[in-house]
Amino acid sequence: MIAPGMPNAYKNLGICCQGLGRLGQAARLFIEATKANPRDGRSVELLETLLAERPEMLEREPGLKDDLESCRKAVAATRQERPPVH
Repeated sequence: MIAPGMPNAYKNLGICCQGLGRLGQAARLFIEATKANPRDGRSVELLETLLAERPEMLEREPGLKDDLESCRKAVAATRQERPPVH
């Protein structure tokens, strides 16, 4: 298990799993990376690219479609946040 405060570790492990053909595991790791840091949209972009290349995964992997939408919303919400005024 990776510490929740290390989203890049999830993202990088996802990239490795994708390269090894472990696509379901890669998708889950991209989701975990996005959950750990939704301000960094790279993981959800990697997930979207993976799913664009392998759309059948949306049918094979239970809950993946819902998780993707949740990640998209989380990233979008952080982009709408404004920095605090000092």
